[in-house]
Amino acid sequence: GNSQPGAINKVLSAIFNPADFLNKVFSNKGSQMRKLRQMKEDDNIRDLLVTKFDRETLSALLQIPREDIETILSRCDYSESFVKTANDLQILDALSSCYEEYRVLNRDKG
Repeated sequence: GNSQPGAINKVLSAIFNPADFLNKVFSNKGSQMRKLRQMKEDDNIRDLLVTKFDRETLSALLQIPREDIETILSRCDYSESFVKTANDLQILDALSSCYEEYRVLNRDKG
């Protein structure tokens, strides 16, 4: 039996169409993603994140599961080694760049 065809289809569509995955994450988490710019400019947050490497603080700040952070970065062409070795501040900067790029690319749609 095929108990979860929806889940399989979601995974396959995310693999074959990464833009759809980003669209889903960024549109569902739009308010958190818009906070990225403010967070990047907050020295207290920057000082905290530069010492963190586990994504837990970043995940809590953005209210995004750790796995989604890693998936977003891989969809935005960040290497696995970058994702594994970067501190949370570098990851925040990468997420912000990815989100800004997404917004530019999707500005003309809708």
